[in-house]
Amino acid sequence: MPSPLPPRDAHAHVLTGIAPSELLALNAVIFAVTREPSEWRAALARQDPTTVWGIGAHPGVTSALQAFDPDVFAATLAQATLVGEVGLDGRTRTSAAQQRTVFEAVLRRTAADPRPVSVHSAAATKAVLDAMERNPQPGIILHWWRGSRAETARAIEYGCWFSLNGSEAGDPKVLDQLPPERVLTETDFPHTRRQDRRAAKPGAVVTIEAALHECGTSTIGGSQAGVAQPPLASRGNRPASADAARNPATDARDRPLSRQPFALLSLNDVVVCGPRQQVRQLL
Repeated sequence: MPSPLPPRDAHAHVLTGIAPSELLALNAVIFAVTREPSEWRAALARQDPTTVWGIGAHPGVTSALQAFDPDVFAATLAQATLVGEVGLDGRTRTSAAQQRTVFEAVLRRTAADPRPVSVHSAAATKAVLDAMERNPQPGIILHWWRGSRAETARAIEYGCWFSLNGSEAGDPKVLDQLPPERVLTETDFPHTRRQDRRAAKPGAVVTIEAALHECGTSTIGGSQAGVAQPPLASRGNRPASADAARNPATDARDRPLSRQPFALLSLNDVVVCGPRQQVRQLL
């Protein structure tokens, strides 16, 4: 049965000057993250119906860390629906102290004014979790998460979302541990094209969708896959289809987990509704 929802790419890098028609031609919902403050103005000026633009300061980019101003971020946050890409990176040569300063400043602001935050944690998974616990908040999306099983359990308890790409499908580390209703698909375009040749454009999440579908039918079962309810079902949001309204488990085994009615319905509402106040409702 064809999915009633489009593919969702919860983390992709897209040029802020891309033509609107090119984004629409992807036929996917895209969370487009930025790496540097210099991109913020152009990103937030866009009005793309199927793309949410984020404001970020990548921990591996020295110029981004140096340009970050917490007061400018706080003022810009008022206009943004999504924050990303931010976080910590233990592999890069950028200053670890400067990374921590920027990340903690971001988390303090988003804790006070929550919205989805796409977090980078390469070789820094424990440090990222520690920083998040010092600044508790909903809406954290752990992008390309590769933490240990103990760290993953900690993140699950914390209430995090997890965005996975084709790299996890090819080299599974956490796939079997994650609650399906907390899993989002991503490409991290263009950075995973070497690991996943099918991720040749934003929204091309077919590899990780197939892995999630296989995991969902073999580990949690088709009937259990429908147990989880849409995160906003109790808040007046309509389910994704009439069939889902009658029975959330309908055709669950024939639909990729990332597009089942209970998976990412709340974050999808950000795309559909857009306004900042809607983010507060879903969080």
